[in-house]
Amino acid sequence: MKVKFATQLFSHSVSAAITFLRNIKLTGFEDSKPTSDFILLMNDVFDALNSKSKFGKNTKQPINTSNFYEIEGRLHEAIEFLKCLKDTNGMPLIEGPRKTFVIGFCISAYSILTISRTLLERGESPFEYILTYRFSQDPIEMYFSKIRSRFGWNNNPTALQFKYALRSLLLKNEIESPSTANCVPVSEQECSATGTGKVDSAVCDLLMSSNLWRADVLHYISGFVAKKILESIDCPECAAALYNNSDTSISYVHTGAKSLLSCKKYGNLLLPSYSVYKVVTCVDKLARRSLCKWSSFNKQEKLAITMSVLKETRNTTFLSIQNHSKETHILDNNLRDDHVTFIIKEIVQHYLTLFFHQFSRVYTERMIKNNKPSRRNRLTKTILFYNE
Repeated sequence: MKVKFATQLFSHSVSAAITFLRNIKLTGFEDSKPTSDFILLMNDVFDALNSKSKFGKNTKQPINTSNFYEIEGRLHEAIEFLKCLKDTNGMPLIEGPRKTFVIGFCISAYSILTISRTLLERGESPFEYILTYRFSQDPIEMYFSKIRSRFGWNNNPTALQFKYALRSLLLKNEIESPSTANCVPVSEQECSATGTGKVDSAVCDLLMSSNLWRADVLHYISGFVAKKILESIDCPECAAALYNNSDTSISYVHTGAKSLLSCKKYGNLLLPSYSVYKVVTCVDKLARRSLCKWSSFNKQEKLAITMSVLKETRNTTFLSIQNHSKETHILDNNLRDDHVTFIIKEIVQHYLTLFFHQFSRVYTERMIKNNKPSRRNRLTKTILFYNE
């Protein structure tokens, strides 16, 4: 019942990753354009049928009178594309034994369009917008998930137990599903599914054998780090320096049309400045060097990395605000460091947090779990139905 991993596969991020690998001419991705186009199409269809917030943008925006015909045309285009898909023997999928997903998407699209047209154009109290997520089966699944959670390990309750569970839930003001349920909670905010997943070994070997992707990945992460720091900076000059490339005469090549950031630019992603990218690159180098020593990442280690990054980048980055930092430092009573030092420390802290979390996840999967699923997960049915 879980579709979390399917939605991660057929997502804009996967399509952007394949496009990026094709752009850097990685072996095995030369003819991958149809695959990336198909994944992007499925992502757009799923977003249109799963809009959750009235403030959604692009393909996630709700259906209203101004964009109805645009969404209708996009869904009809997707339906015709799905109907034309064929298997390796040349037989259309819609006529083969695996036609369920094609028919399901077509029926869902036609149903949503018909319901939306009826609700938006009705004479009395027409709807302003339609959130298509509300027509999914997630609400009833969350309800059943909450019912099951009240029975512990008992997955076969009696009618009386169900009665008392139902009465208990009716007294609550809000129903929320656990993180392990088959559905996502109802929320007005954007929801993103996360998961470790499995990386294909062949693609992993190809990536590890080349350094072409590392600079682009660090450039992409730099944009995220700059965005997080921007939330805690009140100085407009310092905030502009996080995305202003005029502080250096070096023109780095990671802003081209074939970069990872340009492939994943979905909405209002901003380009980080070269200074942010340079600090992130320095932190990454020192963090990987510490990993080679297998040292414990305590506060002293983090402080040593921070001091090394400051020593290497303090006078060569954020040149456009160096004078501003010195002039306004004496006016900032609550700031122990000047503005440039404060920004660099914030970059180091945010990137090290990301780096350590990712390293811990990979280390747990590879060294402790040996890339194998949990025995409890694999033997759940055997344990629950033993001797039955």
